[in-house]
Amino acid sequence: MREPGDDTELLEEGRAGLPSDGQNRGGTAAAGDTKSMSSAVPTGPFIKVWAYEVPAETMNVKPGEERKALFELSMPRDARILCARVVGARVGIYALVNPQMKYQQRFFYAAGTNQPLPRPEPQGKNAWKALDYVDTFFAMGKSWHLFEVMR
Repeated sequence: MREPGDDTELLEEGRAGLPSDGQNRGGTAAAGDTKSMSSAVPTGPFIKVWAYEVPAETMNVKPGEERKALFELSMPRDARILCARVVGARVGIYALVNPQMKYQQRFFYAAGTNQPLPRPEPQGKNAWKALDYVDTFFAMGKSWHLFEVMR
């Protein structure tokens, strides 16, 4: 595995460095909340901050096709989402990870302002319970709101 470095280059590989403002966003905390993350930080000696790219096609969904905006990322178990940021022409989700942990699939949804949110699917193969707010970012000329799909 390559060491984290330049965000623009490493977004292509799925990992990068810490956002420059160092603010903690995600979960139920308010944007800009810098409370202690000690209880939510992955454990182990190899903690790193990686960036994962939000697929651009998920932000080009037409009204009525909101389900197509759901996307999945493979992340080390217990990864802590920090924020979402625009890096060049791409959007990155930054997470605190322990790369030695087993990987798991996590699901996300990016919704533009005034765009309908998908309804939960409580049963079936693709069942999920709720959307958990992660962060808001500005891309493609409008505001976007990133949510994690809670299964």
